[in-house]
Amino acid sequence: MRGVAGQEDVAGPVAVDHADVGPETRAPAEPGERDPLGEQRLQQASIVDERFAERSRAMIEPDLHHIAAHLVHARDAGLRLPGDPLVVATAFTQLVSTFAATWQSGAGPDLGRPLDDDEAIETLTSFVYAAIGGHA
Repeated sequence: MRGVAGQEDVAGPVAVDHADVGPETRAPAEPGERDPLGEQRLQQASIVDERFAERSRAMIEPDLHHIAAHLVHARDAGLRLPGDPLVVATAFTQLVSTFAATWQSGAGPDLGRPLDDDEAIETLTSFVYAAIGGHA
């Protein structure tokens, strides 16, 4: 069986017990729509099932290398990266994923007000820009 990007899928297909899949884990209805609850459940599944975790890593691997390639171009253009481009890409994707999951799930701290999408995106973008570029 072939995996992502034509790689051999050594773990094989991941079995899903469809009886455990409720309407709250439905696939997003629109292209680009995020499903934070579904993403959180996938992350939890990868903690307890090593085959699933390996499959998830295989799916993410091409994205990490794609982001790292952009970082290499930025480094070659004079940007001083805080580490190896692949390590920085990994930190970036984990930060974005965890940040989004925390706030979209409602698990973020009580601000005493709602956090709107524009503020969340601006905060995250400014943070990443300062961390990778070394200045705000």
